Amino acid sequence: MVAALLTAVVVVLPAAPAAAHATLVSTDPSDGSVVHDVVRTVSATFDESVGVSDDSLRVFDPAGRRVDVGNTHPGSGPATIEVSLSRSLPDGTYTVAWHVVSADTHPVQGAFTFSIGHPSSHVSSSTVVGGSVGTVSGLYAVDRALGYAGFVIVAGGLVFLALCWPTGHRYRYTGRWLLTGWLVAFLTTALQVPLQAAETAGRSVGGMLDTHQIAATFGSRLGTAVVVREIALGFLAVLGLLVAEAASQDSRDRWRLGGLYLLATGLVAVTWSASGHAVNGVWWGLALGSDVLHMAAAAVWLGGLGMLVALVLFGRHAPPKTERVAAISRFSPLALTSVLVLVVTGTFQAWRNTRAWPALVDTNYGLLVCVKVFLLMLLVILGWRARVALGTGPFRRRQSVVEVDLGRLRRGVALEAGLGVAVLCVTASLVQTPTAVESYHPIATASRPFEAGTRHGTVEATVTPSRLGPNRVRITVRTDDGQPYRPRQLSASLTQAPQNIGPIALDLRSTARGVYVSKPVPLDFLGVWTLQVLVRVDAFDETPVTLPVRIT
Repeated sequence: MVAALLTAVVVVLPAAPAAAHATLVSTDPSDGSVVHDVVRTVSATFDESVGVSDDSLRVFDPAGRRVDVGNTHPGSGPATIEVSLSRSLPDGTYTVAWHVVSADTHPVQGAFTFSIGHPSSHVSSSTVVGGSVGTVSGLYAVDRALGYAGFVIVAGGLVFLALCWPTGHRYRYTGRWLLTGWLVAFLTTALQVPLQAAETAGRSVGGMLDTHQIAATFGSRLGTAVVVREIALGFLAVLGLLVAEAASQDSRDRWRLGGLYLLATGLVAVTWSASGHAVNGVWWGLALGSDVLHMAAAAVWLGGLGMLVALVLFGRHAPPKTERVAAISRFSPLALTSVLVLVVTGTFQAWRNTRAWPALVDTNYGLLVCVKVFLLMLLVILGWRARVALGTGPFRRRQSVVEVDLGRLRRGVALEAGLGVAVLCVTASLVQTPTAVESYHPIATASRPFEAGTRHGTVEATVTPSRLGPNRVRITVRTDDGQPYRPRQLSASLTQAPQNIGPIALDLRSTARGVYVSKPVPLDFLGVWTLQVLVRVDAFDETPVTLPVRIT
């Protein structure tokens, strides 16, 4: 089993970790540009290699008709894709919709425009992006949540049966419960490939039947993870039979089987972790191990809660009170250990994927993390109350079976299980959501005083979104008393000295007195860029102002 676990890690993981969800870095023609040459191909470059389908790049004319030939293919580099146009294009503004799959198997999409000859009216980005894929994305989220639930039922349920309720195998409904969880996990895993194929192709539910795209998905990292997971679930089924046969043996055999089953659980967890956020960013090896422990601990805890609610406390043919109290008493320290593992690994993952306190409230990922932490805190409180009800807390006398209030335990465990389901749903959403490290980008700002002739004032600049890809520069000129000032002439450029890039002249337009906004300019490297602003106040006096801006 250990060898199988190591093999899964080697097979499922990429040769090197990816940086994050794929980000569009540059396009050709560039976003918002006006070109006067003949355009034969359109290309897009990302910050990592991406998975593509025939329709990953779609080009629409001003009337909304497609003018590309399809068959998107790799371009000049591993992170560039391109598509050819069906004919010579007349003047006007064209909209390009793109959708690709990041190295972490998550689809990303967007759109950009360019004009030939002169700008014109054009179809909006919202019209050509994300329309039919929404249903598939929703089904994918539901599939993930059900997959986690099935995994929790079968993995945590069997650990509970082996370590906490050794007589549970005598009840027929125990096997039905575990078989249901196994079938849910197996079937939802199988559905991931056609769902991913439809999302990759940017199609609706009908895209799940595209055999060509399904075959391509099986060749991706997600496809490999799915195959390994189905094999691992087969291991779980075999071990489940062994656990049922040996459940009545002595505690040493049960603990040995429980440990073996935890390894099989880790094997399944690896396949999820290796196709998610864990393998992206810094310290990916430690993050992978942490994520696997997190999922295994969640399975043991929530799977045990599921057994308690469905079979032990509320089952139609629930076992005698003696068995129920004994099972809960054994589960209590196991649940506490699982909670401690969840807290440690979850804290590390939250820090790694957030890295800034403002990102907790300024990003969807950060807000979901806060919700999950709140739910876990409630679960910890309820778990502690259950220990108190059993008399197993510190400095408390262990209560006899007669003294235990089963009604109180039922209410507490039922509420705990309900919150556990909510935690699973939040977790499924977190997996689908770009991390805060990716989505939180504080606007880069800088200001410097200037002096030219008799004029004195301040030049302020902001760069948004201050990340790789197209950025807009906003320059504001003010006098010493804070009033907007319109110089006779203002020009600006960007330079990245360490990469020997620039100066890149900015195409500025005045939007208000003293306010200038550039057209999107692609910034392809992280780090500090130098914004050089030349302020001319009259025919003879001008001064350069240098402002550093950081692209993160």
